[in-house]
Amino acid sequence: MMMTMLLRQSKLFLITWLFATHICLASRFNIEVKDGLISIIADNISINKVIKELSIKTGIPIGIYVPLKDKISINVKDMTIEEILKRLCKNRAIIYVYIPKKRAYKIVSAKIYKSNHALSLDSHPIIKKKNTLTILNKKSKLQDNLKSKPAYKKGELLIRFKKGISKNKIKELHSKIGSIVLDEIEINGEILQRIKLTAISEKDAIHFYVNSDIVKHVERHALRYINEIHPNDPRFIEQWAPKKIQLQKAWELTKGSPSVIIAVVDSGVDYTHPDLSDNIWVNRAEMEGKEGVDDDGNGYIDDIHGWDFAENDNDPMDRIDHGTNVAGIISAIGNNGIGITGTAWNIKIMPVKVVLDNDSDGGLLSMDIIKALLYALKNGARVVNCSFGGEAKSEEEILAFLELRRAGIIAVCASGNDGKNNDMYPVYPASYDLDNIISVGASDKNDYLASFSDYGKESVDLLAPGVDILTTSAGGYYIKVSGTSIAAPFVSGVIALIISKSPFIDYYSCRLALLNSVDKIFFILNRVSSGGRINALRAICRACISTGDLSCDGKVGIEDAILALQAVSGLNPDICPVCMSNSNIDLDINGDKRIGIEEAIYIMKFISN
Repeated sequence: MMMTMLLRQSKLFLITWLFATHICLASRFNIEVKDGLISIIADNISINKVIKELSIKTGIPIGIYVPLKDKISINVKDMTIEEILKRLCKNRAIIYVYIPKKRAYKIVSAKIYKSNHALSLDSHPIIKKKNTLTILNKKSKLQDNLKSKPAYKKGELLIRFKKGISKNKIKELHSKIGSIVLDEIEINGEILQRIKLTAISEKDAIHFYVNSDIVKHVERHALRYINEIHPNDPRFIEQWAPKKIQLQKAWELTKGSPSVIIAVVDSGVDYTHPDLSDNIWVNRAEMEGKEGVDDDGNGYIDDIHGWDFAENDNDPMDRIDHGTNVAGIISAIGNNGIGITGTAWNIKIMPVKVVLDNDSDGGLLSMDIIKALLYALKNGARVVNCSFGGEAKSEEEILAFLELRRAGIIAVCASGNDGKNNDMYPVYPASYDLDNIISVGASDKNDYLASFSDYGKESVDLLAPGVDILTTSAGGYYIKVSGTSIAAPFVSGVIALIISKSPFIDYYSCRLALLNSVDKIFFILNRVSSGGRINALRAICRACISTGDLSCDGKVGIEDAILALQAVSGLNPDICPVCMSNSNIDLDINGDKRIGIEEAIYIMKFISN
């Protein structure tokens, strides 16, 4: 009877099972299906056997075009059929059929190929036309398969409701399909919620919510992953990067100001590390306030050193190491007789944690990232470092970065470590087309593009050192690491130096100063938009954009007049020598290659006007 039914259904399938014999399984091989989710325990079992038993238990025919003799060991719990197939098959094509009555797509078979072209599931995998099947185009499949980690959180959506909608109406809407609210935040009077689906598919749920008159926007819950770094030998005495990007000369102009705050959105920061502790941001209102009280009214209780959005508590301590690596490159304390020297010695690091301690590979939730960005904005950060990425675009995440843009905050984002062209295969948030986002690739000691670094003439802005970099490690240690995660904080640190020297500079002028001052590298001219690698000294000096801005603070004022009069008097004032010699910055009013009375008069007139 079962065989007859399968043969009748074969018109829908590319191939059908010729037999479906139930196999008595030992404890080392067991498959359970509950509420549409699958759990498998298999120890050195033929992949053929696993797939056949999976088909029997789920009732979903799975055809195999070629023999698969490989044996596998797998232990997974509560996964969808798509996720199981991705785990089992390195090369695959999953086929769907349309069910008109349910307005849903259902997996009916899967072909397993032994080829060099890996095809995988896309977020919108099929276009339905007159009850026929349309397979994904090749480009979409290849793009989706570039990373093995899932792009979205299974069974979850982000929903933004229209302004003024009551909680009761929202609750009533969710109850119709059994959705559970996991998290929420209010943004500009609109409620954004993270919800868990319990009864219907993501695709059906999106259709349901889109058609509601109280919903403004709905999307799948995108995941992000920290751009993995590659530990090498512990402790490497020489730091090659500062010399390469002219940091030593830049430090003669500024070592950073404690008023400049960089939010490190990451796995947290070891804020007790001896080379970092004095440069960790402190929320004075909470430190000096009452325990258990939101003393500063920012919505977070006792957030003395930042916030942990992954665990939703006030301790952003790093137990994975990634965020501490990033923080050390930005602002390890200089000239303190221990360890290393960061890019900006004296600025403050705000730890904002978005990674679970026990799940470093589980994915960063975009909802947590959104809240982290808004926290950084609310608490005074001028720069946000984002050394993570993912392939799924999130409209809600874009809105959060736009909030940063409105506040004049720059976000520095790692381009990714897959060695691919981001113009073709974007990585988010680095690839969002926003002018307050700086996308950073990694270079080595010889100014070559690092072998692992993503690039892109249109989508990656510049390179920074990212190979064999010595930095801080959680627990008071030091480690040598590589990655675009490590390149990005060099750029964040240089931006902090620019802001420290030119505190009134706006984000866009800062961007231009950074990108227009790179060291052009011939063999990467067509790999990144700026055509080069960061130069800290030139970037700081390039930020002196105003004629007569002798103090390099981004404006012309009384300080510049005093410097000009000191120069006239022969007192040798502290005027940036590179600014003076840079033909792109017109400080020499009369062209006599010195600061004299004409410059002093010009500045006094400018101030008067």
